[in-house]
Amino acid sequence: MVRFGLLTSLLFSIENAWSSTDVSGQGTVLDAGSAFKLVLVILVTALILYALSSRARFKKQNKQLQNRLHLTQRKLDTSLAMLDRHLIYSRTDVNWVITQASSALARISGYSQDELIGAPLSLFRASDVPESYYTELRRQVIEDHHWSGALKHNTKSGDTYWVNIEIEPIFDTEGEIVGFTQVRHDITHQKRLEELWVTDQLTGLYNRHRIDELWAYEIKRSERYQEDLSIILIDLDYFKAVNDNYGHLVGDSLLYNFATLLKSLCRKVDIPGRWGGEEFIVLLPSTKLSDAVLVAEKIRQSVEEKDFPEVGKITASLGVSSFEAGMTEEQLFKLADDALYRSKHRGRNRVEVGFDDES
Repeated sequence: MVRFGLLTSLLFSIENAWSSTDVSGQGTVLDAGSAFKLVLVILVTALILYALSSRARFKKQNKQLQNRLHLTQRKLDTSLAMLDRHLIYSRTDVNWVITQASSALARISGYSQDELIGAPLSLFRASDVPESYYTELRRQVIEDHHWSGALKHNTKSGDTYWVNIEIEPIFDTEGEIVGFTQVRHDITHQKRLEELWVTDQLTGLYNRHRIDELWAYEIKRSERYQEDLSIILIDLDYFKAVNDNYGHLVGDSLLYNFATLLKSLCRKVDIPGRWGGEEFIVLLPSTKLSDAVLVAEKIRQSVEEKDFPEVGKITASLGVSSFEAGMTEEQLFKLADDALYRSKHRGRNRVEVGFDDES
């Protein structure tokens, strides 16, 4: 309507200017003044029409832009909500205290998001995962700016679940680490299958395959950080006689009950396993030889004092050795195996130590 009125005014002005009558009353003459006014009116009106048209176009474009921004924001909100529901994510400060946690993490862990905020990341650590494992994890994140691997976590109710986790540091504008991000993927089902593969079915301890893996890992860790590592080899004395006198079912029961006792005697950092037959092994990360001997003696004495179902009293022989720089897994094992042989040769039911200067 405004543009229509301006157009009407323009036509009216043009008509008036064009129809100017001279003083003699003879015809119409467009003098210079009227021509100037006519041009001026046309220019001003054209500018006003252009401005109004541009304003209308701008409003339309602005509305379209706002609609697109609103749609983009809705899509972003939907995507973030989906990530929150499905991405097992957390963020911690430099002291590994949780500052942000997704609802997916809350759901799998059994904690509410409010309970997670302000809690230490160690809240999730399963009781049978050595603290040394987490110590190296933190070191590697700081040194290499990345860590990834499988971790077993505890839920609020005490159940366990497995995640594959990626951890990276967060930097400020000056390049200083101010926190860490943790992105997890639930691999519980996969790990349940793997546990069947790495677990000795009779005793529930790690089997030889898994012990070999952990042993290699602990040696690398000891070399990298110059930390102690010891092992204990354990052999149940006269086990063949148990099978011969009581049968293999009783022998299997003895192995199971001994494994249960061994697990109860080991510290959280220790890694017990069945090496084969009646022979067992314990890996002792961050443990020097003298402390390993104390652990071995505790195991020996506990076995000697226990009454096992149907069998009664038994004894065990033990060999202990400790890792030194440059030593291979085979060399470390031979020291403990030689010590175990000496224990058997010297009367059984005793702890012997293997030294690397033995011939």
